[in-house]
Amino acid sequence: MIKQYSKTIINVMLIAIVLYGAGRLYFQMTAGFMVSNITGELPRTKSFKQDINHLVSVNTVLKQPYTYLGKGCQSYVFLSEDKGFVIKFLKFQRFRPSIYQEILGQVPGFEAGLEKKRKEKMEKTKALFKSWELAFTKLPKETGLLHLHLNQEPGLISPIKIVDKLGLSHEIDSNEVVFLLQKRALPLETALHKMMAKGRRRKLNFL
Repeated sequence: MIKQYSKTIINVMLIAIVLYGAGRLYFQMTAGFMVSNITGELPRTKSFKQDINHLVSVNTVLKQPYTYLGKGCQSYVFLSEDKGFVIKFLKFQRFRPSIYQEILGQVPGFEAGLEKKRKEKMEKTKALFKSWELAFTKLPKETGLLHLHLNQEPGLISPIKIVDKLGLSHEIDSNEVVFLLQKRALPLETALHKMMAKGRRRKLNFL
């Protein structure tokens, strides 16, 4: 009897280890990106009036494919084919309760906890959108922001072709996602290194 239970426990542990390892490997290979992670329902927020010339310009930039570049806490980042622009798609999974929280919230006595978590996520979303709005309306040149799309509104922007970290292509309905379009800039650390190297070269030339 003891041997039988021991084998069962060992088998369960081995399965758990294999599943965990497979999950971690998949995450490393994909960076956690899935199309479902950049789509979802959010409350409507402020719409920005865009003239036709602006939309034509944005559509032109979006016609080229975008390849996975990296990610942050709030978004997945894709680089344009001409290396001049980036699209940052909102990570919807960061702004809604996890599937485990949703399941637990269906248990009697845990509904209040789920509702509290939803409100916390909503406030977090509003704060992020507010910061994006301020950057777009007050500091467009400093931030390089070209377009901000916070609402699911039909017929505004072209479909976006992206290539994920695995090299798989996807066509995204841009009206169903939250994203910002931005001129590409060097990371701060890289820019500082370049400035320092340039300064050293100038010093050597002076000497």
